[in-house]
Amino acid sequence: MKFKHISTKLLCFLLPTIILAMIILTMVSANLARAELIESNEELMETSLNGEADNINTILMEISSTANAEAAMGQQLYSTATVEELEQSLVSIVSTYDGILGSGYWFEPNVYNGNAIWGPYAYREGKSIVITYDYSTTEYDYFSQEYYTLAKANTSAVFTDPYYDATSGMIMMTCVAPMFDTNNNFIGCVTVDVEISEIKEIATSIQIGESGYAMLLTSSGIFVGYKNDDYISKATNITNVTNSSMAKAGEEILASATGKSEFTDDDGEAVDLYWKTIDKTNWKLAVMINQSELEQPIKALLVKIMLICVVAVIVVAVVIYLVVKQITNSIAKVKKFAVGLSDGDYTIPPLEVTSKDEVGDLGNSLNAMYDAYKDIIGSITEHSDSLDNSSQMLHDATTELTRKFDMIKNNMSEINEAVMSSSAATQEVNASTEEVNSSVSILSEQAAKSKDMAKEIMLRASDVETRSKNAYDNAISLSKEYDVSLKKSIDNAGIVESIGTLAGTISDIAEQINLLSLNASIEAARAGEQGKGFAVVATEIGKLAGDTTEAVGKIQNTVEDVQRAFEELTSDAQKILAFVNETVTPDYDQFVKVGKQYGEDAHNIDDISASISEMSSTIERTMGEVSFAINNIAESTQVTAASSVDSVKAVGDVADVVAEVVEMSTKEEVIANDLSQVVSGFTLE
Repeated sequence: MKFKHISTKLLCFLLPTIILAMIILTMVSANLARAELIESNEELMETSLNGEADNINTILMEISSTANAEAAMGQQLYSTATVEELEQSLVSIVSTYDGILGSGYWFEPNVYNGNAIWGPYAYREGKSIVITYDYSTTEYDYFSQEYYTLAKANTSAVFTDPYYDATSGMIMMTCVAPMFDTNNNFIGCVTVDVEISEIKEIATSIQIGESGYAMLLTSSGIFVGYKNDDYISKATNITNVTNSSMAKAGEEILASATGKSEFTDDDGEAVDLYWKTIDKTNWKLAVMINQSELEQPIKALLVKIMLICVVAVIVVAVVIYLVVKQITNSIAKVKKFAVGLSDGDYTIPPLEVTSKDEVGDLGNSLNAMYDAYKDIIGSITEHSDSLDNSSQMLHDATTELTRKFDMIKNNMSEINEAVMSSSAATQEVNASTEEVNSSVSILSEQAAKSKDMAKEIMLRASDVETRSKNAYDNAISLSKEYDVSLKKSIDNAGIVESIGTLAGTISDIAEQINLLSLNASIEAARAGEQGKGFAVVATEIGKLAGDTTEAVGKIQNTVEDVQRAFEELTSDAQKILAFVNETVTPDYDQFVKVGKQYGEDAHNIDDISASISEMSSTIERTMGEVSFAINNIAESTQVTAASSVDSVKAVGDVADVVAEVVEMSTKEEVIANDLSQVVSGFTLE
């Protein structure tokens, strides 16, 4: 079951527990009270039984004492006393106690004055006491009566079972005391007939509570005193009553001297029963009380306890509600503050924490998180702007670097083409040199024919002059052009150095980004679930910074290779220019002079024909040196061309790396924008 409010949840959990505890307390209290009440009732019943039994015993003792005293007097006087004296003694006995209805002497045959049957009996008649001998007859035969046989069987006064006299409407019993002669022979007995209304009144007057009552039974179970007079008048035995539950209880009463039982009375009420045996007669005095009356105090106590429990539950519920209300109010403030933080609103003021309980600790923790996150987000905002600017600067720098590398690549291509052109020109010069060498050989061989070939020599000398002049001019022009291009290349080499500087700057930025990413990762880890988004962005930035550092390392290595290639190319180009300026150009100048000399000497050919052979040898040797130099130039040119190709390739590789840096800077800029968008979800001012 889900609850929307803590108060409802606590009430739903605590109230049933409290109610259950109250119910258990009520049941335990009721059981304890019941046990105490039962014990108290048992003590009350026992006290009542003992008191009333003592009262009955006192009455019976008076009656039995009277009978014993009369028997003692009779057994002393029977042999000497006259009839009148014995009759007067009986009258005295009857007049002793209002409850005595009659008294008589009953002698054995021939004991008193030789009479076979002699039994005077004094009884009350109105206010008088009358003597009668109506029972001294064979028809009555007192010798066979219960009281006589009972006296004969005992040595002291005993009581017969009560009996109901229909004539008088009274319940009576007889106390009989035996008489003995000096030889301890049974000579008769004295009877005292008493009306037991007083004893019955004692039994029936017992009042226990509102419904409690008593009953008096003979030792055989005959009702002597009970609220139902029919049982008494009919001498009903308790074991024979129509109420089977009561009859069963009667069997228990007759079976033991004292005890406790229960039965259901004629009205259907459950009744608790307590009894005690009267020592003098073995009668059973029992007291009873309805269980409903015994339960009434328990029920009243239970109702009071339940009312107290209800009031206690209501009070506890109100107290719980008030306490929970106070807690929920504090939680509501914390919730409102947390919702503001979850919405990214860091302009709200910190919580005012006044309590020192768990809710107060939670508020203090939220305030600490608020301060920490506000600083972190502010720092991220500041660094994201810096990262965005750095990314933009890196992008601009790499774009410019790409443009410069494209320019370098184009320049290197032009240098390569120029070197290739120089190689072709060198080959052409080499061919011309070989041709001159061949001509000189022919000239040497045809020295003898020089005169005939003077014109041809003049023409060739003019041609040599012209071609040498052109070659000289070309060499001078190419030297100047190469010199200018070389200076540009040297100047462009400064761009490569700027690339290294930029690469160092990029490396520093990457290190700063990596540190920033590490700080962001640490703060995101502290933030827990809310910092997962920052952790992912920080990880990506750290990875990008690592990739940037690796790419910058490659750029720096490539820049160093390019710088070395430029240095070698510059050195080789300077050597070529030195060779052209110091060797080729003077030779070409010499060629021009030789051509001029050939022209001038053509007019004097006849005079110098003898020395032509020597000069031809000199020219042949010189042309060999020229050919060797030209071959060296060709080889250097080829090396320069190869170096130019390598430089172009290296520049291309650097350009590719720069392109990767451009791409990474673009990604970094995108990440910076994403980070700015994430941070823009938080309001700090």
